[in-house]
Amino acid sequence: MKSKILITAVAAILLASCAKETVVIREVAPVAVTVAPTTTAAPTTTAAPTANEYDLYLDKVRDFSGKANTIASAKLIEIGDQTCEILDGGRSVKAFADELIKAAGTDAQELDLAVGVLTLAIRYLCPEYMPELEVWLRESNPYLPHDGNP
Repeated sequence: MKSKILITAVAAILLASCAKETVVIREVAPVAVTVAPTTTAAPTTTAAPTANEYDLYLDKVRDFSGKANTIASAKLIEIGDQTCEILDGGRSVKAFADELIKAAGTDAQELDLAVGVLTLAIRYLCPEYMPELEVWLRESNPYLPHDGNP
């Protein structure tokens, strides 16, 4: 129940703050990943997935929230970018999520959209906030294990 409320709140705050029509897209630099060897061979480096982070973000948001299917892709991208900009500006994931939950009120669709945008923007557009998101999710959901595993 808490997660449904959270999703709608995130969407409500993000949608309310998206009155402008300009779409700003954060550029994400490719990341190389070093794979630990399972034998005595030297480690190898593989490129990060080639799929576009924005496409993944849009697909997952639309799968997560039916209401997202009524919003233009450009607007969802703008909202995702604004989520990252808000976090880049110093707001904590917990503080932002709390604002979104409060804004969503009791509307389950708004909450689903808000939480979907918040969590999936972090996952695909600004993954540097994943550790903070995982802590918030564990602390805010009594059904998740509290053993330190996300």
